[in-house]
Amino acid sequence: MAGPLTVVGTAPDRADNAAVTSLSVASSLVGVGVPVSLLAEITNFGPATFRGATVEVRREGRMVRREELAPIEPRASATVPVTVEFPEEGTHGIEARLVTAGPDALPEDNARYLSVEVRKTTQVLLVDGRPGTTRLAGNAGRLFGLRLAAP
Repeated sequence: MAGPLTVVGTAPDRADNAAVTSLSVASSLVGVGVPVSLLAEITNFGPATFRGATVEVRREGRMVRREELAPIEPRASATVPVTVEFPEEGTHGIEARLVTAGPDALPEDNARYLSVEVRKTTQVLLVDGRPGTTRLAGNAGRLFGLRLAAP
């Protein structure tokens, strides 16, 4: 049995077209109120240098950042780092949208979406390679600057 047929429109090779081809989080740990770096990759599929565009980043539909793009040569890509913060824990929707100044043969590929899990706290396991004589007196204790009395 054959699967469903999906038809995807494409732009002619000689048409101006740029797209957001990737959107990712640069850090594996995302916390509340902590600046997080997102990486948006923009690719110029057109025959001419791509100029005069911006990347808008939205969190839950609200714009939180706008970055001007440097010119991108034909058939080349550029990665745009964008820093955002999340005010509360939970799952957040992120959109990176390319806003062009000129014509774009395929505007449907001008956005990428990402779901980001934001944590309020994260448990960490510390293994002290050089333990001290009392609790947390070794390297792990110095890491946090803790001085705890032994039980």
